[in-house]
Amino acid sequence: MENDIHKSKQIAYRADIDGLRAVAIIAVILFHTGFALFANGFIGVDIFFVISGYLITSITIREINKGKFTFTQFYTRRVKRLLPALFTMIIVVLTLGSFYLVPVDFNHLAMSSIYTIFYISNIYFSHLTGYFMPSVISLPLIHTWTLGVEEQYYLFYPAFLVVISLFLKKKYTIWVLFAGIVSFVLQLLFMHFGHPNIAFYYFPTRAWEFMMGGLLAFGMFPQIQSKTLSIVLAVLGMVFILYPMVAHVNSSEISSIMACIGSVLIIYPNTSSDNAIKKVLSTKSFVFVGLLSYSLYLWHWPILSIYREVSVLLPAKTDVILLISSFILIFVLSYISYRFIETPIIKMNFSANHKKLIVPVAAVMVLITSSSLYVLYNHGLPDRFPLYMQKVTQAPTDTYEFKSKYPNYLIKMDSNPNDIRWENFPTLGDRSARHTSYVVIGDSHAGSIAPAFDAIAKELHIKGKLFAQAANIPLLGVDIYGRIGSCWDKNDNFSKIKNHLMLLIRQRPAIKKIFLVARWTEYIHAPDFMLSDKNLDNSGNSYTKYCKEGRLGRGRTNKLFMQPNRIFDRTTLRVYQEGIYETLKTITEMNKQVYIVYDVPRINLNPQEIFLKDLLARYFKLKTNKNAAPDLKQYNEREKAISALFFNAHKKYNFKFLNPSQALCPDNRPCR
Repeated sequence: MENDIHKSKQIAYRADIDGLRAVAIIAVILFHTGFALFANGFIGVDIFFVISGYLITSITIREINKGKFTFTQFYTRRVKRLLPALFTMIIVVLTLGSFYLVPVDFNHLAMSSIYTIFYISNIYFSHLTGYFMPSVISLPLIHTWTLGVEEQYYLFYPAFLVVISLFLKKKYTIWVLFAGIVSFVLQLLFMHFGHPNIAFYYFPTRAWEFMMGGLLAFGMFPQIQSKTLSIVLAVLGMVFILYPMVAHVNSSEISSIMACIGSVLIIYPNTSSDNAIKKVLSTKSFVFVGLLSYSLYLWHWPILSIYREVSVLLPAKTDVILLISSFILIFVLSYISYRFIETPIIKMNFSANHKKLIVPVAAVMVLITSSSLYVLYNHGLPDRFPLYMQKVTQAPTDTYEFKSKYPNYLIKMDSNPNDIRWENFPTLGDRSARHTSYVVIGDSHAGSIAPAFDAIAKELHIKGKLFAQAANIPLLGVDIYGRIGSCWDKNDNFSKIKNHLMLLIRQRPAIKKIFLVARWTEYIHAPDFMLSDKNLDNSGNSYTKYCKEGRLGRGRTNKLFMQPNRIFDRTTLRVYQEGIYETLKTITEMNKQVYIVYDVPRINLNPQEIFLKDLLARYFKLKTNKNAAPDLKQYNEREKAISALFFNAHKKYNFKFLNPSQALCPDNRPCR
């Protein structure tokens, strides 16, 4: 079967593959635009990987078997195809970024530019995720991670095929299949052991997608003689692509696998026969978009990133106009890139003198690298803005004295409950006070609000203690399912720590007040957490059941929480209610007064960035009626579900509410 493809003298142009590229890039663009219908449009990247695997394998293996393969020729083609358009985009984005990006974001752009031109941006961006990492909106080059993966494939894969040809008896199918299986297993292992970023961004864990396309090129499957089978497979392939794209499949891994299988099912039957899917994909409109797909991919995210950055500075009524203008600009720039950069350079012949290619490429790399290093050396070039704006960029983000005294004020995630000592945690207020009279317990937001408790307690000459642990909701009997890989693992340690804290408090009768602080609503809506208790572990409604059924997966579970559904209704709220009752009952029996402290109004950007954007709007004399902060009505709407639970509990237990919105959210105005 492998020899079938080797007998062909040349690779026939496949218009349907360009059409499939069009499907992939349209999905990616609509996904990045934020259209809910294409919430899984990211699978367009998986389609691209399969196509690359098929085409690169087809070209390379033919040349190897004809004795005409050279690494110089291979990489010359890759450089001509990829670098000129990429470098142009980077230079334009760096230039534009100098006008609107605040220093910290301009630093990230400069650093990512360096990583991108050396095709290792996937590694860089894999480390730019986390609680305090920048928003993807402020990373105009984050989409280049896929180019890093692809270029690393180009770096290693031809050598792999040459080794098989010279030393492994040309058993291409066996060895590529083996490599693909190893890659797929690696991805599963990294997901299982809690390293989703490696599984997502790194070439070794993505290589299996290229290998699927490669196996097609080896003629692993027999030619299809039946037109009926051809159309059935092609239609099934399109279903495998479109279904996860628009049906909100909750596992990104399953969506990616389906997209890869779907791509194979379309490419495979279309190789030897015609069918309706092939004819549709081969139409001029699909082919045209497919030919632009590389440039579209390069330009779409920087433009959408700029759109989102700029739109917050302009009146809301301009949003639709801006979005439409962004789409037009994406296609115009992509066509210019394809017509005047990609096409002419690809047609150039550098075989007689490779220096004509290498020298300009090297010069541009030096230009981008030196410019980016200059930006980094000067800390994002704050001098671009007036002095009053520079003061904002240089302002310290945290000046609380107690945090410098207690740099590790949060209880570590893996702490042994029995090792927690009363004296090891921050004392709030007047240290000279005889007894500890209050305790603040909660998640990381309890730590954030602790300076307020500290300051007030000093004025009152009393002292308290802070017990805060990130992501640990201060409700007894409630465990957290934290996202570990493609599934969810229950953290029993959280409950044990809370039980131990209750024991420490019970031993100190002088404590009269307990303040429970958390981002209460976030545990209902956030994709990173699920709640469970001992009564749900073996029930039909447990999250463990949903996890095993593959209904929950990395990065896509937010849709389960952002809209009412059976999981949200039957488990989270019930667990919440039971946890509130259990906690209030336990503390009340200790004769302590309980205070429930609501979360502060949530904003989508950090305060420094909001202030800077407001100053930017004034600097460019732009008028906007947008506000990053919610108003009181929006705040109450977000807190509606958790408020109902607390009010129900208030009918049974005596506790008090402290709601920051009363002070922070004036009527009919944004919260401060």
